[in-house]
Amino acid sequence: MNKKKIIFQLIGLISILFPFFINIFNYYRLFSFLFGIFILSFCSFKKQRNYIKTIMFILSVLFLGYVADTSSAFFLKRIPIFSYKNIMNSNFYIYESLFYRIYTCENDQIFDEFYQKNYVCNFPLDTKEINVFLNNLESNYKKYHHKFITIKGKISEVYGNEYILLQSYEQKENSLVGQLTFNNGSSVKILNNQRNLKFYGNYEIYDTVLVTGRIVEKKDKEIVLHDPKIEIIQNFDNFKINIIEQKNCKKKLKELTKVGDIHFYSNCIDEVFVGYDEETIYDLILALETKKLTFEKWSAFADKEENEEKELYKFDNYHLLKCKTSNTIILGNNKLKLNSKLCEDFST
Repeated sequence: MNKKKIIFQLIGLISILFPFFINIFNYYRLFSFLFGIFILSFCSFKKQRNYIKTIMFILSVLFLGYVADTSSAFFLKRIPIFSYKNIMNSNFYIYESLFYRIYTCENDQIFDEFYQKNYVCNFPLDTKEINVFLNNLESNYKKYHHKFITIKGKISEVYGNEYILLQSYEQKENSLVGQLTFNNGSSVKILNNQRNLKFYGNYEIYDTVLVTGRIVEKKDKEIVLHDPKIEIIQNFDNFKINIIEQKNCKKKLKELTKVGDIHFYSNCIDEVFVGYDEETIYDLILALETKKLTFEKWSAFADKEENEEKELYKFDNYHLLKCKTSNTIILGNNKLKLNSKLCEDFST
């Protein structure tokens, strides 16, 4: 073996090994690795011109290099050579490789084999309002295609555990949830592509959510997001009940709804609203049926009176009467008393 060939082989070997000692992302590392393979294959098979051996040698070194690169990324949290750096913002970017990706969340690296994890960082990205985002659908799709984004909006449809739909909407100030108008022209579909999320029962129409997901395609006027992380942003533990009394109360019970095995009625009350914030005001029936409001939450801070058959929960401008034998809740004004005969209507 002549000295010139040995020098070239050393150059090739150093070019292959050098990228593994550098822990920064740039394409010069990949170029160095490929250049080393070229030099070694050229030196080893120049005279024989055995193309099969040359191809097998190149494929073998590529395979071993990829395995070594993947192992160092997984076990040592090093930046992979065989990857593409997809930058979302200064705090979040992803290294995308053939069989895995690495989420980098404020310098914390999370290895995702076979692209199976949803968005894993514990912070949202720069938030886009659904109305503004869909108003510039074409340009936003081109700008954020294959990237993760965070969208704030209201749910317009929950289709089992398959997907959630967000659409632009119109809502007047202090109007009730459920009275807003969704615009059917364009939408964002939050797809449960990994089949690891539970949509049905956890999310309801009109819920305001923050969704962080990856834009993968556009179908007509619908943008599809994969790998979502969804967060309901209202605090449903803090609420205020507003009632409008009947002007001429006839002491007649009005059936409101049934949730589970609890029946809800009202007496001498025209309307009831549950306010969570200025933009989130529910009709009582919708709040109960979507379980934003439960009897346990509702009665937790009331003054309580009770006897063997009834419980009375007293608030400033209204009372709740619970009929124990029939599991019935009656909402009335503050004239409703523990000794009321209303529970007798449900006695068996």
